[in-house]
Amino acid sequence: MSVASPETRIAILARMVKNAPSKSLGRTQVMKLFYFLQELKGIPLGYDFRLFNYGPFDSEVLSDLSSACGLGTVVEDTVLYPSGYGYAIKPGPQADRFEGDLATEGNVLRSQVDLVVREFGAFSASELELRSTVLFVDREFAGGGQEATINEIVERVRQIKPHFDTTTICERVMDMAEKGHLRNLNSSTMQVS
Repeated sequence: MSVASPETRIAILARMVKNAPSKSLGRTQVMKLFYFLQELKGIPLGYDFRLFNYGPFDSEVLSDLSSACGLGTVVEDTVLYPSGYGYAIKPGPQADRFEGDLATEGNVLRSQVDLVVREFGAFSASELELRSTVLFVDREFAGGGQEATINEIVERVRQIKPHFDTTTICERVMDMAEKGHLRNLNSSTMQVS
């Protein structure tokens, strides 16, 4: 599969929003769903995610979001919350405009998008921040040729995200490991001390 075109990424975004449990996603949720699609499902989206305030981030995702809004495949509204503001991204009047771009490779892309949305689409931005950071740390260890223990991943995530308690981080690491999302762990590294 070749690197996804901008139209394909816009079609993916529209499908994510249409299939989200609430039919609406925030910017952080969109960012993390694209990250999981690229890193967990191996879909070559062409993004270069770097660690940022709320976990893995690539400004190109926001550029694609802006393009999708301009084309009417999604609509983005500002939402006021007691603690500030956020965004609600919903299907636009042209949501199906590039749907044909997802039919490549025998609908593999469409099904992978749907799997990611089913697994992660109902999580809050905060939960996705933590889970995506766990995955990022795992990939960081793997990229360095190191195998890591659960404890090493938990400690690295805790250093990056000190506002999450160690127990919560450990639970997310274990959950992601049990689902086979982490590359670094084998049966000998599944012990928590």
